[in-house]
Amino acid sequence: MLRKFMSLPFILFVMACVPITPEPATLESPPPEPTPTPGSYSDSGTMPRLASENYSDCPDATAADVTAIQEAYGFLSLKAGESADDPVAMNIPGYIDIVRIETALDGEILTATLHLRDLPEQLEFSRKGADSDSPEYMWMIHIDTDLIEEPELERFEYMFGAFAMMNIGMTGGKSTMLPLDEGLQVILWKMRSPDRLESVPTDPSMSISHELNTISLTSEISGISPSSDLTLIAVDMLLDAHDGVSCLPE
Repeated sequence: MLRKFMSLPFILFVMACVPITPEPATLESPPPEPTPTPGSYSDSGTMPRLASENYSDCPDATAADVTAIQEAYGFLSLKAGESADDPVAMNIPGYIDIVRIETALDGEILTATLHLRDLPEQLEFSRKGADSDSPEYMWMIHIDTDLIEEPELERFEYMFGAFAMMNIGMTGGKSTMLPLDEGLQVILWKMRSPDRLESVPTDPSMSISHELNTISLTSEISGISPSSDLTLIAVDMLLDAHDGVSCLPE
């Protein structure tokens, strides 16, 4: 049986609400036209959207599994402590193309390691066309700790991960190449309501390996357990490009 999944409307909502709620995003709104610069386009130089993946590349995937994933039209969740693969998607940049996620739970301390197709040492920040009220990049985990059946926009208690907002003080408002550990922030938010996030006073950490193409995130999360659902999304907001986990968890 498939886990709960994140639909496209929720992806658009998440990209629009962190950490300040801007004008609502709609499926009809086209993305801004960015300047083709390093870190802004996929290898093909085209404008990517939802990751285009071959679900039959999932390990041990049966024909029924592939059909079920296609019908879900979304990203799958996994339990805290589980791991999962994800097919390669060449129509999105390597730094948001998730190929595997591994999670570990020690009491209420969650560690999630995101394996990406390619994680460069630097990315371009404050790109032309980036919205200062929305995240420019995001690698985020949405956590459902109580497992209560709720509408999709209300079922997550926490958002945890790394993201980048346009930082005028750091870049002077100009497009700037920066190491990821300088350009990214790591934070744990409590979702008080679908449009209200509060920072949790804890000490989340991030570790980046360019050799392994990984981003590892660790934080204490109150109420998390092995039955908690985790849903992952990686986003390049400017390109309207995103990826999640599409293979059944191990």
